[in-house]
Amino acid sequence: MAKLGAMLKTAGIAVVALGVGMGGALGAMHFLGGTVASAHAETPPQKSGPILFAPLDDITVSIPPAAGEPPDSYVDIGIQFATHDQKAVDAFTALEPIVKANVLALLMAQNTESLQSEPDRSAIIAKCLDIANSVVEKNANYQSAPFIGGYVTNLMVQSSD
Repeated sequence: MAKLGAMLKTAGIAVVALGVGMGGALGAMHFLGGTVASAHAETPPQKSGPILFAPLDDITVSIPPAAGEPPDSYVDIGIQFATHDQKAVDAFTALEPIVKANVLALLMAQNTESLQSEPDRSAIIAKCLDIANSVVEKNANYQSAPFIGGYVTNLMVQSSD
């Protein structure tokens, strides 16, 4: 009989906890003024079609170990830019020398220390994406950024030591 009482007590506590949890969730939804379904309805529609990639040929550049020092290392990087627009890929291919020159200038301003920092590497990838978008926007008459992401496909930093 004691076992049955303990089981009923445990079941009662579980029911109360479930009720409190559901009540809290419903209260939070009411207080926040919406439901999960309405939040999804407000997100903008995504462009359809397959994701296409515009590859930037690997770039190799000499870099110093720290700012103000002579180069003693090199970095080799390959990046691909994602889009849903085949015309953007075609425009990028035609304009790749301009993109490559700008990315090369960006990398020449780096050093081994900055490339070992995750936030700095993320910033470099974002800047490369900005470069690709601005070159294609300006030279291929795009009204908005055609590329939705930049993906490093090769990154190697090697010291000559």
